[in-house]
Amino acid sequence: MADVILEARGVAYRYPGGAQALRGIDLAVPRGIRLAVLGANGAGKSTLLLHLNGTLRPERGAIILDGQPVEYSRRGLLRWRRQVGLVFQDPDDQLFSATVYQDVSFGPLNLGLPEPEVRERVEEALQALEIAHLRDRPTHLLSFGQKKRAAIAGIVAMRPGVLILDEPAAGLDPDGAEQLLALLERLHRAGTTLIVATHDMDLAYGWADEVVVLHEGAVLRHGRPEVVLRDGAALICARLRMPWVLEIGVRLLEMGWIADGFRLPRKRSELLACLSNRG
Repeated sequence: MADVILEARGVAYRYPGGAQALRGIDLAVPRGIRLAVLGANGAGKSTLLLHLNGTLRPERGAIILDGQPVEYSRRGLLRWRRQVGLVFQDPDDQLFSATVYQDVSFGPLNLGLPEPEVRERVEEALQALEIAHLRDRPTHLLSFGQKKRAAIAGIVAMRPGVLILDEPAAGLDPDGAEQLLALLERLHRAGTTLIVATHDMDLAYGWADEVVVLHEGAVLRHGRPEVVLRDGAALICARLRMPWVLEIGVRLLEMGWIADGFRLPRKRSELLACLSNRG
């Protein structure tokens, strides 16, 4: 059985005065995985993420971290946030200090760490996000992409075992999105478990080890991207579309250009290589 680091068991939640947002979510996240959470607007993606880091508390069900039910006491939440970090979609919801350095240092300081260790963690995070040159820049003078990096750096400085990102590529140009994916790959190689909520089906297909599709607050499908994202009926139900690389790969398979049993291309480069080899 896979080593599960984070789990939702029967999690249900209704916003006060609003509709049911989650309807008995069951989700197990193996340690070290790259998981993409997919769904249309209102499917429950952001609400699920807010439960996974303790921002929201379920009305029914439980969150399990490292095999133990989480605690919602001040001490329990502090321990939880050390292990599970969340980066919001809009970095302005996360940045509040005067300068980049102050903002990135807030989390480690809040953990009660000694000042030398705080400095070490902040420098490490600034270098990892390639924003060390912005350490003294006022946060309100950053570009949108720089704000994204600063927000992620503030979480990375806490060295969580699980990093959750809500629509991390939203608002970034193609070059910025590519740089972000390279950063996530470095964090993954270092052992970080990554959970990303996204509308970008192509990103999810090319990047994730597993995908989970949410629909009306429930898990519709969960599994390998090349299996789940070929399920046309599920995608129509969830108001999603098949990634274009997968769509072309399936067509090539049907035409006999890819032999049965061979791995379908997951990225644009793999698809081009497949076409070149055929030629």
